[in-house]
Amino acid sequence: MDNLDTDPSADEIAALIERSPAFDKIQSLSALLSEIPNGRRVILASAFRALGARKWYFEKESAERKFLPDYRTQLDAAKLLLSYSDGLPTQTTLNVNADLGKKSAEVDSEAQFDNALASSPALRDSLRRRLERAESAHKSGQLRRKLPPP
Repeated sequence: MDNLDTDPSADEIAALIERSPAFDKIQSLSALLSEIPNGRRVILASAFRALGARKWYFEKESAERKFLPDYRTQLDAAKLLLSYSDGLPTQTTLNVNADLGKKSAEVDSEAQFDNALASSPALRDSLRRRLERAESAHKSGQLRRKLPPP
């Protein structure tokens, strides 16, 4: 790629990607980064710059711009850097779709739910907490949300 022989800035890289037809053939971000000299370094430098991100607001009384740390941007940059240096923690999503009706086609669903319940301590804890909240709401006469009639 010509025009990238020197150390490009992030803005120069973006402008070149937008107008160069040579980048149309590249199928992945990894391949794109391999075509840009120091592309990874530019990304890393941007993430480190974002650790010190600030935002400003205009104060009417003093007619000045005041600067505050932009904590959201700083935390996002920290997450990005830590996720690639330390690795992301194991993330688990448990989706349980259970219809406990006794329709013949759904008997398997009940068995699947029973198996999921038997094999998942987290699911049992979650259901136990929900039951405790429901019992408490029932005893106090306070329901958290109104349900439509069946």
